[in-house]
Amino acid sequence: MITTPRAVQVGALLMLSGLSLVLLSFVFEYKYMWYVDHAQALTLRGGFLMGTVIVVGLWTFFPNYLAVATVGLLTLMFPVIFGVGRSTELSSWTFPFIAVGIVSLLLLIGTTALRRSVFPQ
Repeated sequence: MITTPRAVQVGALLMLSGLSLVLLSFVFEYKYMWYVDHAQALTLRGGFLMGTVIVVGLWTFFPNYLAVATVGLLTLMFPVIFGVGRSTELSSWTFPFIAVGIVSLLLLIGTTALRRSVFPQ
């Protein structure tokens, strides 16, 4: 049986987590940060920051697939839920946004799976 060195596993975990958070950030910025005023931009960025901090906290202390996917989805949905920003209806979600959003959520779940295999609890 061939085992992967621990440093490679941790490096892969860090790279995948960074990639998933960057893609989630890109999807969020691409969808919601167009033509908003300063107050709305602060609200949007603060909510996104809160969502990413919760995701990283879940990866660290409670790596559950459903919890990470739920927080990731709520991070993408909170501007619609609270009516902040440009698009305030779910009908404004287009197919490209949904497709890339699903990919970012799958990366979050994949990172959770990798975290559970590298650091089992």
